[in-house]
Amino acid sequence: MKMKNKWVTINDNEVRHIWVCPECKDKETIEPGFYTNNGTPTCVRCNEDMVYDRTEVLGQQMVG
Repeated sequence: MKMKNKWVTINDNEVRHIWVCPECKDKETIEPGFYTNNGTPTCVRCNEDMVYDRTEVLGQQMVG
């Protein structure tokens, strides 16, 4: 069976954004709604602005 990539609309509660501190490499997981009220995150350990690391989408994986 041939597979084709397709953009899929999903619920915001099925997405998380991972940000990393450039200084201490501490990571934060932020949900999409966070940015509306707070802007980008800062590191709680060293007070540096965090930089975008990746986006993760909740999905299923075949096992076994």
